[in-house]
Amino acid sequence: MALQARSRRPVASYMGKRRNLCAVCLSALTVILGGCSTETPGVARSDAPTQAAPAADGCGTTSAAGAPRLSPALDANRLDLSAVKQSPCTLLPDSFMTTYGSFKPGEARTEKGGPSCVFGQRTVDSPLVSAAIFGDSGGLEGIYARRSSFPQFVPGKVHGYPSVALPQEQGRGTCAVIVGVNDTDVISICVGITPSRPSYDDPCAVASPIATEALREAGG
Repeated sequence: MALQARSRRPVASYMGKRRNLCAVCLSALTVILGGCSTETPGVARSDAPTQAAPAADGCGTTSAAGAPRLSPALDANRLDLSAVKQSPCTLLPDSFMTTYGSFKPGEARTEKGGPSCVFGQRTVDSPLVSAAIFGDSGGLEGIYARRSSFPQFVPGKVHGYPSVALPQEQGRGTCAVIVGVNDTDVISICVGITPSRPSYDDPCAVASPIATEALREAGG
């Protein structure tokens, strides 16, 4: 009955809701991961103590020397994302994206935390997809230090790299998968799925293989 009720909604409401969910997903990640030097994005603290550059395993909340590491060790090759940051849409080629539906050309954007690319869908059955690189997050260790900021936090691995899945809306409809690729950068893939698709109940299962492709394109 619930599926039938969802299918009667206008197509425009599906697409509008997913745009909002994907935008919220990317915006929330940008606010949480967008920088380590301030508590409020864009607002400098005059009373903040002067610190040396954050260690590889911390970001604004670096633990004392000798404290146990929070995130898994990065065993795979560390990736240099300097070229990809200039052209974030190259993370997900058009030929790959057609596997998941019909999309508009990727739109490169500049978020506070780093560059991103948003793929708008041409059909209601296609997911909304965004790829982003957060370079001021302290790597995956910085994500673990902020785990209380996320409603769900599911550690895993993508293409041999340690990752975290962040389902939204009780795990339905929207998911972000964040992958640690070096000591300072993470790649984030966010997807929004229409309620009429089976993958609506497990959007992270769609985000993970897309993240795998992004890692391959980045040299992983």
